[in-house]
Formats: sequence, structure tokens, C-alpha cells
Amino acid sequence: MERLLAKFEPFEAVHRAGERTFTLRMHELEWKGKAFGLEDRSMIKVVLAGTPSPALAHLRALLSCASDIELAGETLLVPEAAHYALERGARVLAIYLAASTGDTFEVIRRIRDAAPDVRLLVVSAHAERAFAARAFEAGVSGYLWHSTADGELTSAIAEVAAGGLYVSLDVYRRPRRGLRASDGARRARKGARDGSRTQRNPR
Repeated sequence: MERLLAKFEPFEAVHRAGERTFTLRMHELEWKGKAFGLEDRSMIKVVLAGTPSPALAHLRALLSCASDIELAGETLLVPEAAHYALERGARVLAIYLAASTGDTFEVIRRIRDAAPDVRLLVVSAHAERAFAARAFEAGVSGYLWHSTADGELTSAIAEVAAGGLYVSLDVYRRPRRGLRASDGARRARKGARDGSRTQRNPR
């Protein structure tokens, strides 16, 4: 999974005169998107998918206010979402994940297989890099942490709609250090459990 996110190196975001410029280098190619020339683009049709929630309603409001995005519809995160997005002529299917169940990524894979021309963007409550890697393995083109959606959602949609890949800078900056800490915490908990069993069953 680390190899998937390693393709985003180097990744940087800078602010200049109130505008965010992204540089993404991948496989020896470089995209520099200053809003990807959105002033010359037609409207990007987006379908929103997810379980109804205040967070999903907030994303709906953000999309409805965007001048260069047309919210073409809303659906649950089910395999049939692929057909719904195709019927609505969507270029991007924005998926909100509040929590992951065992089949979440399998559903995303099935959507990807059924609608390969529709770009998938995940907006997630999970900022863990390993979780983002699983989403990319399932076939998404972008991964956005929901806490940064106010400032990044339209840029993320523009990037994936243009054929690029996107990952939140906050997610990217949590790399291996966070994963190692998590592994260490698991080992510590296991050691504590083993120690407590030893105390209960002295030899």
C-alpha cells in the first residue's frame, strides 16, 4: 500500500495571492494545475454518493455553491451507483465515507468496473495514509480528508476530472511515522494483554 502513495512524491501545495497551486509528480510526468484552467472549462457534472448524514449534507452544499460544478444527483454507496452516475452523465462520482465496513472497498471496486470512465473521488473521515492506500487500490482517483473539504473539494474534483490523481496534503503528511506508531501501539497492547495473562496464570 505504501508503494501506491509513494507515487505522489514529491507533492506540494503552496498558496500564492490567495490561489492554491498544486504540483503533482508521478511516473516521470508532472501536472501543474492552477485550477486547471477552469475559466475555460465547461461545468463538471458530479454525483454524490454516501449514507445520509450532516457531513454529506455539507458536501452537497459545497458542491451546490461551486460555480464550475453541476451537482447531477445523489445516491447511496451501492454498486448501482455506477449506473446512476452514467445515467446522469457524471464525470466524477464523489463518495463520502464516514466509516468503513468489510465490503466498502469491494463496492468501490464494483463501481469502478461498471463505470470505468467515471472518476472516483473519496471524501473520508479517515486521515490515515494506509486507509487512503486501500482506496487507491480499489480504483479511486482521489482521496480527500473531510476536514479539509471546505478548501479542497472543488480543486480535488477538478484534478480528477482532468485525468489526474489527488490526495489531501494532510493525509500525505501522515506517512510512515503514523503507521509505525499504530503498529507500535498494537504491539504494546498485545504485550499488556500477554502480561496480564501471565499474572493471572503464574508458572
